[in-house]
Amino acid sequence: LSGHTRDISSIALSADERLLVSASYDRTAEVWDTTTWESVAVLQHHTSLDSAEFGDDNNTVLTAGRDGLIYVWRRD
Repeated sequence: LSGHTRDISSIALSADERLLVSASYDRTAEVWDTTTWESVAVLQHHTSLDSAEFGDDNNTVLTAGRDGLIYVWRRD
């Protein structure tokens, strides 16, 4: 996962195992295609990012940070 510029703080696999999301101390979360290991989305708005997790539908990513914010990202 070479897209991040700082250490990764968490990773999560989607329920269908086709996507992986990584959260990094560079304040971004990236969604990766597990068949090609290419980044398919970069999520950024936090001033401090700790974790990212998939929702049950495999199209929603939730990110949370020490900035006290939780973002819900929907992939359509």
